[in-house]
Amino acid sequence: MRLFTVFLFVLLSGTTTPTEPTIPPCPVTLPTLTPFVPPQPYPEKPGWAGRFWFGTKRLWTILPSDGTWNLSREEKLRQKLFWFREGYQCAANPQPGLKVSARRLDGAAPSIPSCEVTCGTHDDLKSFMLAGINFPAAGCWEITGKVRGQELRFVVRIATSPDSPQTSQSHVEHLPRLPSDSSPAYIRTQARRSTPAK
Repeated sequence: MRLFTVFLFVLLSGTTTPTEPTIPPCPVTLPTLTPFVPPQPYPEKPGWAGRFWFGTKRLWTILPSDGTWNLSREEKLRQKLFWFREGYQCAANPQPGLKVSARRLDGAAPSIPSCEVTCGTHDDLKSFMLAGINFPAAGCWEITGKVRGQELRFVVRIATSPDSPQTSQSHVEHLPRLPSDSSPAYIRTQARRSTPAK
């Protein structure tokens, strides 16, 4: 009997219980107890569920409250980011000089040194700068925006879920539909590269 007990103990101790794969930690940027409130004429809150303002009056953006963007591989993991700064007017400054870059924190992936930036206006968003990023891989990403000596950094998790219909919706598609390009309420410049000063 004693021999059987020892044998059973050895047998059970050699078995392992399968565990689900764990997601590496990612220090995503989340809302604080005292969230940033942008200056007038911008609204106190973005106005869309699951979003919050992040930054300072010199440079701020809109982030997801859970720190995650669910993106579609069919759309090449593309995300559109709205950026703002006090006093900025798209019509007067269609080339805002904003530089947006990104680097992955939890694995190997090419860094994104910069991306093209355009601008626009909207009744709710007012004047904004708009940058589009194609992430080369899902994971934990740090994004940096720089303009006129100001810098803003934040961390988001890029996730994909092909079976979810929400994955085909980027950040911009969660916002109210913008008027057509021909509408005077929405001024959009074509993305362009800066030309050397003469």
